[in-house]
Amino acid sequence: ITLPSIQTYAPDSFGPNSFRMMAVSANTDDAAFRFKNLCGVLKLQLQGEGIIKSITIKGNSDEILAGSASVKMSRGGTPALSLASDGAKEVTLDCGKGVSLNADTPTSFLLALPPTVFTKGFTVTVTDTFGGAKGFTTTKENTIIRSSILRMPVKEYIAERQPQEGDYIDEYGINHGPGTVISGV
Repeated sequence: ITLPSIQTYAPDSFGPNSFRMMAVSANTDDAAFRFKNLCGVLKLQLQGEGIIKSITIKGNSDEILAGSASVKMSRGGTPALSLASDGAKEVTLDCGKGVSLNADTPTSFLLALPPTVFTKGFTVTVTDTFGGAKGFTTTKENTIIRSSILRMPVKEYIAERQPQEGDYIDEYGINHGPGTVISGV
């Protein structure tokens, strides 16, 4: 199989082909078999202001997170996933036209990841529709377990719109709209 390095955002779920499953039957007449998850889930929670364009995760020890993989499983057993050594070391959640954040209520972003031990933690880079980006890093060991959710604490993200050609600033802000922080002012 192939685990995608680019996943598509879906509210409180996964985009097409992101969350792989497997089942094994005893024979061609066996219709009573159950699918089992191959991956675990990293649940990021963001709140604040801005429209999120993408989220990328990368292990601080260059763990392989996507690409060609093989799966071994016996009927009724637990699947064992092995990624090829030349696989991708980043997974990106593509949020399409963007996902708006709320200042008071966290928005969840789910990434399907193979069972992995991030021995030195991982870094998450959040990019907004203005082209701004912010990184969040953890340095402690974190483990993605098959069929489990690793829920990260809520983080605040405030997008800063960069000045555009044609903008003007008056006493009401940029283009009579909410002001923007430019070099701390």
